[in-house]
Amino acid sequence: MRLHAFPRSCAAVAAAAAFAALAPSAWADTTFELAGTVTEVYPLLVGGGVALGDPVHLRVTLGPLLADTDPSTSVAAWTGALASWSLTIGSFSISGGGGDVQVCDTPVPGLANCGSAISYPQFSGVYVGMDAVRFVGTLLTSPPLVINGITQGCGVPGGNSQCMTGAVYGAPAALTGTAIPPTLDPATFTGGAGRVPFGTSGQLGYTVAVVPEPSMATLLLAGLAVVGGAARRRLKGFDGR
Repeated sequence: MRLHAFPRSCAAVAAAAAFAALAPSAWADTTFELAGTVTEVYPLLVGGGVALGDPVHLRVTLGPLLADTDPSTSVAAWTGALASWSLTIGSFSISGGGGDVQVCDTPVPGLANCGSAISYPQFSGVYVGMDAVRFVGTLLTSPPLVINGITQGCGVPGGNSQCMTGAVYGAPAALTGTAIPPTLDPATFTGGAGRVPFGTSGQLGYTVAVVPEPSMATLLLAGLAVVGGAARRRLKGFDGR
C-alpha cells in the first residue's frame, strides 16, 4: 500500500463515522442526561443537607428492546427498559441497575391525560395533554439516601417501589408514537419534574430538563477537517513541499 493511502483511509473512516452519527438509531443502549434544581424539600427532610435550588443531575441508560406492556394506544410502559441510572442531588448521589420507561403521546379525545388505566396517574397536574417521556428507577445498586435519619423508601416493605422518577414534557406534537425516542430534543421537551420518595415521610421534588447532546454538526465538521487535512498533505507530496 502506498504511504499516502493510509491518511486517506483514516479520513474516510472519520468522515463515515461523522455521517453515521447523524443517522437515527434504535433506543437500546441510548443514554439520556437530564438536569435541574430541587423545588421541594418535605418538612421532615429540611436541614438534612438538601436545600431548595440545589443542582440535580439524572443520567439514564436504556437496555435491550422490550415489548410495550400498556394496553393504551397513547401510553407505552416499557417495563425493565432502564439498564442503569444515577442521580445526584446537591452533594448526595445514588444509582440503580434497573427501571421502567413510560411514554405518553397526547391524550385520547374524551379521556383524561393519556387514557391509560395503568399509567394514567403519572401524567397529571399541569402536564395533562402534553407528550412525555418518564424514567422510573426501581432498583438501587448504591446505599439509599438517608436524610435526617429518614431512609429513601424504595424496594422495602411498606415503602415505594420507585427509587426515583424523572419525566420531561413537550407539546402534544412532540412525539409521533409511543416508542422511546432515540434522542430527546431539548428545544421540544422544555419542561419536566421528578422526585425521590422517602416512604410515608415525604419526598424531594425537582425540575428536570434535557441536557443538549454534543452537536452532530461539530462531529461532521471534525470529519471533514480530517478529509481536508489529508488532501492538503497529498498536494504537498505532489509538488515536493
